[in-house]
Amino acid sequence: MKKIYLLACLLGLSTFSIAQTGGLVAHWDMNGNADDTSGGGHNGTMYNVTPAVGMDGVMGHGLYFNGTNSLITVPYSPAFNVSALSICAVVYPQGFYTGTCQSNTILERGSTGPGTGNFYFYYGDKPGDNYDCYSVDTTVEVFKMDANGFPFASITEFNYTPHVQENTWYTVVVTFNDTTFKTYINGVLKSSVDMLSPGTPMGTNTDGINIGFDAFDSAAGYPYPFKGIIDDIKLFSKALTQTEVDSYSVSTTLAVKNAYQPQIGVQLFPNPAQDLLTIASTGAMQYEMDITVTDLLGRELIRAKSENALAKINTSELAPGIYFANIYIGGQLISKKFLKE
Repeated sequence: MKKIYLLACLLGLSTFSIAQTGGLVAHWDMNGNADDTSGGGHNGTMYNVTPAVGMDGVMGHGLYFNGTNSLITVPYSPAFNVSALSICAVVYPQGFYTGTCQSNTILERGSTGPGTGNFYFYYGDKPGDNYDCYSVDTTVEVFKMDANGFPFASITEFNYTPHVQENTWYTVVVTFNDTTFKTYINGVLKSSVDMLSPGTPMGTNTDGINIGFDAFDSAAGYPYPFKGIIDDIKLFSKALTQTEVDSYSVSTTLAVKNAYQPQIGVQLFPNPAQDLLTIASTGAMQYEMDITVTDLLGRELIRAKSENALAKINTSELAPGIYFANIYIGGQLISKKFLKE
């Protein structure tokens, strides 16, 4: 119990910190909103984003992105023009985008293509398939960062293991010092990739920041949406050291956290539904449920709460079609599709 309690403290939203580390540009703690808690004033605007269970198991300590049109936008600031950077994030992937080029946006500034002053933090399968945009292999997804569309000395060095899995919490830190890109997963250095032309300056632009969706390239057919929960993001104007990464990250895998999360199943019936949808927990323990019903565009249509393992949702006013029931139960988010006749 002591180890679990210590891990929970390390992962609690209010404890994501890097002691005495300079260079902090912005901190979005995702505590029910997109405000910048660093004092820098880089507050974001949320679109189709809803509160979710955070890594600590507390409802509202994360934000859920639906993998379709969820987005946070942050206006331009000169502080985003950096010569080196680090992005730290706590994320819970729940899907893989399979459209052209197969990327899943966590945070970006500017277009993902060549440019100046832009950077892109994501996971995707491109490092595993030699940047083939037209074949999809979700078994080789990795976290990584690009900047300015800089070419790399070796693509294959990004293809570390284990690869990204759905429904797993990750603490990820990516850094760039104008020479080398590094990726740390749960505090462990997983890749270190040099630029083809080290020392090339980042340059500047007047772009803002997107979180969870590539609004800069979506009109050209590259939306790169993220599906899952983001608990925390920090942006630094420096490449963090291993010691600084350790103070943000858990230096082991998150198996302990995942192991003690209760295993919960949820059933929806009848499905298709007409005027009433019943949601029942199939786990041995009884939990209250926070429920939202959304359409295919991620728009919230119904919100309900149950104090036990059974909830009845009035669906009589829903138009016929496909919907999602998003159930927050026992510290977990479970999404189920249903049909309204």
